Amino acid sequence: VKIQLIDFVYVLAVAGLIVGGLIWLK
Repeated sequence: VKIQLIDFVYVLAVAGLIVGGLIWLK
C-alpha cells in the first residue's frame, strides 16, 4: 500500500486534534 504525503499529513492533523482535544478536556 502506497501512502501519499497528503494522506500522512491528514492523519497527523487528525491525530493532533484528537490528542489536543483530550488534553483540553482534562
